[in-house]
Amino acid sequence: MRDSILISHATGWDDEFARWLTLQLTNLGYKVWCDIVNLYGGDWTWQRIQQILDEEAMKVIYCFSSEAERRDGCRQELEYASSVSRREKLKRFIVPIRYDATDFKKMNITVHGRHTPDFSKRWNEGLSNLLKVLQKDEVPCEAGTGPATAASWWRDAFEYSTHKTLIQKSETYILNWYPLVELPDRLYWMRIVDQLGEIPGLDDLLKYPHQAHAGGVFFLFDPRPHLHEDAVEVQELSVSDRDTRSSVGAGDDKVEVNTRRVLISLLRQAWEQTATKHDLLQYEFSNGVKAFYFPKPPESDTLLVQIGPNPRSKRAVVGVAYGSKYWHFAVQLKPMLRYAPAFALKYHVLFSDDGRAIWPKKDHLHRARRSYCRLWYNDKWRGLIQAFLTKLSSTGTGIDLLVGPINQIEMSLLPMSVQSPVTYGYQGDVSLLDEEETGTPEAFDREEAASEDESSED
Repeated sequence: MRDSILISHATGWDDEFARWLTLQLTNLGYKVWCDIVNLYGGDWTWQRIQQILDEEAMKVIYCFSSEAERRDGCRQELEYASSVSRREKLKRFIVPIRYDATDFKKMNITVHGRHTPDFSKRWNEGLSNLLKVLQKDEVPCEAGTGPATAASWWRDAFEYSTHKTLIQKSETYILNWYPLVELPDRLYWMRIVDQLGEIPGLDDLLKYPHQAHAGGVFFLFDPRPHLHEDAVEVQELSVSDRDTRSSVGAGDDKVEVNTRRVLISLLRQAWEQTATKHDLLQYEFSNGVKAFYFPKPPESDTLLVQIGPNPRSKRAVVGVAYGSKYWHFAVQLKPMLRYAPAFALKYHVLFSDDGRAIWPKKDHLHRARRSYCRLWYNDKWRGLIQAFLTKLSSTGTGIDLLVGPINQIEMSLLPMSVQSPVTYGYQGDVSLLDEEETGTPEAFDREEAASEDESSED
């Protein structure tokens, strides 16, 4: 009886994604076969795969990625599934999904041109589109699976001890949010009164963050000290949490503006201009998001940054990879105001041949990042973030973001944190939690004090 789903993927490469997708579908009630999440026991052999394709699979989900296209095993599964589809006249038997940013043009000819749910940007959005396909084709989702089956697999996979439970002990979690020390509570709407005359100081002012609109209208931080009052008309706008919309202008020119949205734009510009001022290079992803990275120094193959009082506490943010290539730690900062004025940080690792120009092919970058950084764990990533931000700081406590000729906003080098009232561990020996904490700043300092200078490593 064909009532299940087979997930075909590049084993060892996209296991994390395949595991997530398998358990999501299982949790929803679908019967799913996947080599790394064998929920139903038995040996996972090529003969078993053939049996599933011949007798049990109603759908084959092919995880299209740069690595899957290279694997003979993936290609064989795809070709065999295609032959089964033709032999038994199964409609839309193979459903390709895109796992990474590999160009659709590189997809196997067997499934090229078919509707392909895209998971490369957000897994949840891709899952939503995939479920529409499964529901439209009436794939059964009440085949004896569900949350209990998924939970059972998690227990078996991680060998959860019956003694491990919630403990009434607080635990600190570090966020990727970096607060703004002080945010102006006002923005300014400025309209140029004399459109034809030259206004001294205007060009210099517009080198700083601003948002331009039709009719000589600009939104800035404080323009009043720098321009002649007769040349411009100025109006204050509140950016408090309660007042997110303001009316600006007068008469027929009066409009409603979202001041918080304007503020987000100005803060984004402030970060990008500050990064450029520090000679960082820019890399733009396919979705338009910009990340910034340090180039290789002229006199060295690595860029080391001291991140503590100990002279040996250094981290490289640029280093040698694969013998003759270079890796670059890159950072993307996104302004946010909803919970607190802060920048949300996301990091990337990029690769170049010359220490400056990033490889143009996205799949090469993705493959190199997965391979080269596979053994980088939380302490390593946390040290890289700290080193990157420290390099941009002139005070050691924050980064000054220029928003005007005399005004600036400081972003703290210390990330925000939240306190959980409970933790998870062994009820009988709570002390283990204190001894094994590796994600705390104290643990990071201990590791740094005992480690050698990374210049020899990187």
